[in-house]
Amino acid sequence: MLIMERIAYKIDRRLPLETFVFIACVSITISMGFLSDILPIVKKTIDSGYYNVKYERQKYSLVEEIESASAEGIVPVIAEIKPSSPTEKELVKKDEIEKLINDYGESDAAGISVLTEPVHFKGDITLLKHDFQKPALMKDFILSEKQVGNGDAVLLIQEFLDLAGVDANELVDIAHERGLEVVLEVNSLEAFRKAKKTEADIIGINNRDLQTLKVDLDTTASILQKETCDRIIISESGIVTRETVRKLLDAGVDGVLVGTAILKSADRKKAIDDFVNIDLG
Repeated sequence: MLIMERIAYKIDRRLPLETFVFIACVSITISMGFLSDILPIVKKTIDSGYYNVKYERQKYSLVEEIESASAEGIVPVIAEIKPSSPTEKELVKKDEIEKLINDYGESDAAGISVLTEPVHFKGDITLLKHDFQKPALMKDFILSEKQVGNGDAVLLIQEFLDLAGVDANELVDIAHERGLEVVLEVNSLEAFRKAKKTEADIIGINNRDLQTLKVDLDTTASILQKETCDRIIISESGIVTRETVRKLLDAGVDGVLVGTAILKSADRKKAIDDFVNIDLG
């Protein structure tokens, strides 16, 4: 009611009622943002039992694969399986999944990010039963230990955990107890500083603000110019060209996570290998 009253105060009272209602609804939606919107959806998904599965498979280390790729002088790329997104809609058709899994497994990627959130991203947690012959990162909106247990690594989002009132340290510890590495994602300097205080294995800097869904490729460099870190750093979102990857590496990242640019390519395996085999000389 308070939000509605503030909006009403700013709107010309002579406007038709329908216009007032429309503006009010839009204003409320904008003020909340995507993370706020998806929070209750994630809670419902957890309660539905969607995450109550456990797949036994050979284990791989994302940290070791990133370090190995760097030692070989190639770019550590985490290639993403993302069927859909709020900004891109359908990226992978159901009948393409098996070929995509094979192509990613045969590529030079250091790891595979598997989007498992089923509502907005049309993800499928059962994909984590596959042996990709390389580490699988479970990428979702994690806020409960009920979601943690599959893949080789799990992605946590610092801003999402803060919004939900969940301590990142607790989920990091739970993941480690269950044999998983942790990528802790941030989008701001404040969140980056919080992430550094945890035992997360990798810190991911997302160039996309998950409240507004806007991408700013300067986000990664801006944070790393102000703060250093002894952990592996990867950059995520908005990475479309090899030149962008070069700039991010120059800014201080150790690897990149790429999804949409690969998924939109006619030859996805080649797209991965093109990012991996950039001339860094």
